[in-house]
Amino acid sequence: MWAIAVNRRVRQHAGPFGSVATQQLLALAEQVFPKVGEQGAYAVCGADGNVSACPFTDRLKARLTELRQTLLRAQNLSTTREITAERMSPVVGIAHVTLFQGRTKLDLWIVQRDERLLVDDEICAGRKDTSIYAPFVTCEAAT
Repeated sequence: MWAIAVNRRVRQHAGPFGSVATQQLLALAEQVFPKVGEQGAYAVCGADGNVSACPFTDRLKARLTELRQTLLRAQNLSTTREITAERMSPVVGIAHVTLFQGRTKLDLWIVQRDERLLVDDEICAGRKDTSIYAPFVTCEAAT
């Protein structure tokens, strides 16, 4: 299994899948939660309510538009972002994203459509009942 962490540095671990595919998952997650401003905070693609340019499936774009929500599931920007990625199959991967000093952990389910990788779902890490298609919940960890 590939695991690569992004937090200013990229660490690679040998595994059965090519590094290009894993790097693509990481790059996609960085597009979803880009660094903005000089303070180095992390925003979310579609924060302005327009998800048309985001690397999301049509299904996910429709759901976010319906909910009037973003994949950040919060109103404030995060000052931290860590990303690891794993390839589940040749056409499916998961980007594990940790925000807000570890208080929010999200899994982006990524699929390949027409030679492009796109985010199709988001769950609170390890909690499949929190799919973006289920009733909306925040993903902040219990304190």
